[in-house]
Amino acid sequence: MSATAAAHTAQPELLRACLLGAGGISLLFYAIGHPGYAHEVNLWACAVYWLLALLVPLRRAYTLLCHLGLLNSLLLMGYIASRTGGINSPALVWMTVLAVPALLMLGRRAAQVWALLSLLVLLGQWLAVRQGWTGGEVLHTPLTLAWAALNLLLLMFGLVLAVQVYERMQQR
Repeated sequence: MSATAAAHTAQPELLRACLLGAGGISLLFYAIGHPGYAHEVNLWACAVYWLLALLVPLRRAYTLLCHLGLLNSLLLMGYIASRTGGINSPALVWMTVLAVPALLMLGRRAAQVWALLSLLVLLGQWLAVRQGWTGGEVLHTPLTLAWAALNLLLLMFGLVLAVQVYERMQQR
């Protein structure tokens, strides 16, 4: 095993924090809801994140758990975006940082793969709107505007928190 791979497999605390945080955010968006999609999907995603968090002590499953958590995020964001404006959806802001947890937990190559997968989802959203398979309209109601603003705020908070946890772990 390379030194880079060994450094990334020794971070179960970061993985647990990311999974618990993503589950908490999903639970919050379940509670808030959005008229454009079935927000119960957030509850299911929360359950998956927290189940994965329970499995973090299984050190041999670290890489698999990381990828499953990222896949859960990719699928959740892809679904929500497809129902809330496609390529125009405010939910796609989460897709722009999906490679960051991969970089912090798995390394550069995994981050590149997840960045490519994110780009493919963005391309798919654009194509779906362009072909008329999904609507590109974004609802502009007080609830949906607050939902979009919350997306941005939680994204910024989560990103800063993940980097701080990573830095703290590197100082040990």
